[in-house]
Amino acid sequence: MKNFPLKALASALSIALLLMVSGLQCPRRGEAPGREVGREPVVGLKTAEGIKRLKMEEYVAGVVAGEMKRGWPLEAYKAQAIVARSYALNSLTAGGTRPLGERALEPEHEEAQAYRPDQITPEIRRAVQETRGLVMEYRGVPIKAYFHSASGGYTAKASDAGLVPEGKEPPYIKQVRSPEDRYAPPEVKSWEATFTSAEILRALREKLGQPVKGGLRDIVISRKDTFGRAVDLTVLHGGGSVTVKANDLRTALDPERMRSTVLHRIEVKGERVTVAGKGFGHGVGLSQWGAYAMAKEGRKAEEILQHYFPTVEIKRLWR
Repeated sequence: MKNFPLKALASALSIALLLMVSGLQCPRRGEAPGREVGREPVVGLKTAEGIKRLKMEEYVAGVVAGEMKRGWPLEAYKAQAIVARSYALNSLTAGGTRPLGERALEPEHEEAQAYRPDQITPEIRRAVQETRGLVMEYRGVPIKAYFHSASGGYTAKASDAGLVPEGKEPPYIKQVRSPEDRYAPPEVKSWEATFTSAEILRALREKLGQPVKGGLRDIVISRKDTFGRAVDLTVLHGGGSVTVKANDLRTALDPERMRSTVLHRIEVKGERVTVAGKGFGHGVGLSQWGAYAMAKEGRKAEEILQHYFPTVEIKRLWR
């Protein structure tokens, strides 16, 4: 899970997260939502000044502020708060039911959540308070609640985006239609980026470890998902060809420029490569602009989350 929201903010702030638990107990299967089963966890934030410890709900408020713009609907903020809380607890427990004590998250924006306490508004505080302790679970375990800015119409599989290995698709990740086009800004609905051949080849060699040789000849979409999103790209070069995940190349190049893998055009002309498409982010899980649209049209946070994560349960782990 950020452009306006986005996770590049975490990198810009050079914030790494250290999540530490204080008395957290995950509920046993069959316990009713809303039952108080543990104490609010403590979060440690590793900043340039050292480790700052704060309660989970304060951390969640800073994440919502870092990941969504000011002035968004309350129910969209509430959905993001539950997502942020779930994502943090999944990392804290490493996908299990028991806390690990202390666990570090990488500072890169692909793996961390942007934390911007200076952007917290009264409406964000209200959203966090009204969802206090609420977490999405699948079979009693907090989920890895992926999110992104805009899906481009349909969300993506985590394995297709390279977030998990092939064959390890989380059962709570489903491809669904996302209604964001009714409200998303023009730069999300349609974008175009130009790269040099040298940029492409350098990203392949240095960031993706691909043994490309000679010049760049062409880039073609070699595999799409059910809804037309690019999954694999094949790069033709002087020494042959390599195939990589479209989202891996996107992040290796510049995810703020190559905004998504919903691609309308890839054109190689001489030393220039033009890529055009729609959407923003890897496309997995919650679409923030989709949440915005659904909230504007009267949907509650729980309804929004059940749309993007249809097999989860939303439970309150503390009050």
